[in-house]
Amino acid sequence: MLEEDYSTLLERLLSTCECDIAVASEWEASLTSGGVIPPLPNDQRAFLRHRYARRVLLEYQNTFSSIPRKRGQTLVVTRDLSRDGIAFLHAEQLFPGERITLWLPTGKKTYVVQRCLQHNEKCFEIGASLARNCRPSQ
Repeated sequence: MLEEDYSTLLERLLSTCECDIAVASEWEASLTSGGVIPPLPNDQRAFLRHRYARRVLLEYQNTFSSIPRKRGQTLVVTRDLSRDGIAFLHAEQLFPGERITLWLPTGKKTYVVQRCLQHNEKCFEIGASLARNCRPSQ
């Protein structure tokens, strides 16, 4: 039997995952628009962010033994993307320092959670940076 290519496997897995995220109404418009997000005053970011609304898969890496995570993939919705970071909406809370793998259309990438902001009971905004071994050279 021939092995599935990555994009076919990703699409198949995405079609089997349910979305448990209760997207906050203030985010719905930003999930349909595109383009560059202008930097804020005193922004500490190294790279520009681009709106990037996609359904992708998240895999936990069980970074903290005190926080049990389920195996397999969970559906999340990306919000924006930069050269070394990503923001996405998730139905569960994540904690700074947790490592996760995101199945993006371009391939799997490992990220480290930097922040988590709760919008409602089933909507957390997560900001993560590429894991050190995955960061592009400056």
